[in-house]
Amino acid sequence: MREQDDAASKLSMPPSEYFKRQIRVTFEDDPVGGRMIREGWGNLREIAMWGAYYPHNYLCWPNPAPIIDELFDGADPALRREVTFDRMTQFFNLKVPAPAGA
Repeated sequence: MREQDDAASKLSMPPSEYFKRQIRVTFEDDPVGGRMIREGWGNLREIAMWGAYYPHNYLCWPNPAPIIDELFDGADPALRREVTFDRMTQFFNLKVPAPAGA
């Protein structure tokens, strides 16, 4: 529903924009989620973060590489880095060194 459709609405943005601005979702071993991130219609590209259930060995700890490789098989390497690393550093305001050669 658009704001102009509801005279009582006090929202200045569509609900999806608030969601993108204020919420992050995590996933671990979810092949469907890994594919949905690549689709623009789901808005997951802007909010999804990959996360291991560290230090529990429930799914992928201590070797997450095979799961990450499967989840992001064929995906743009920049998307893989964004979801598995960059978004966490932004969300948690972590200071990390620049990648080698940058």
